Amino acid sequence: NKYIIFFRSAVVKCLNLITDTGYCIFILTDRKCAGTIPKDYYCIDEAYKLGLSLVSHKISYVKTETNNLYRPLFSHILVFTRKGEMRCCIPDVFSCGDKTYSNGTGEEAVRHCIQHLKKYSINDICDPFLGEGMVLKIAKEENFIRCVGVDIDNKQVKIARKYLSNI
Repeated sequence: NKYIIFFRSAVVKCLNLITDTGYCIFILTDRKCAGTIPKDYYCIDEAYKLGLSLVSHKISYVKTETNNLYRPLFSHILVFTRKGEMRCCIPDVFSCGDKTYSNGTGEEAVRHCIQHLKKYSINDICDPFLGEGMVLKIAKEENFIRCVGVDIDNKQVKIARKYLSNI
């Protein structure tokens, strides 16, 4: 599957950017495409191959009154490092919060991750799966120095630019 190849490649590029005491956080919702694409598994597998440690695996859930077979109701939050420590806590399970669109990451989940990075004085954010830009929006609100977003879908990039231009 082309998406899996793209996804694994993007994960490896992100993980290779981690400094010795840096962190890489992935907020992932499994995709439904000819079966479930388990993004958490692919991330953990690639990190293992690179000798990185998974220091945290949390879950954010979507509050909803209805179920949809094709839209998972939770996301994985994975935190990887080379030699860094996990000194602060993110709750094990929490609401993802408000979303800008149905496939997006919720605001509460992003805020938990951003707060974790701030505690380690990390000032750079690279979001390789930009979507509509929630991560960059919150990073800018939290005064992060460098924020970069990338997405394979040009339509999403255009939406994110418009969304972020209002900040």
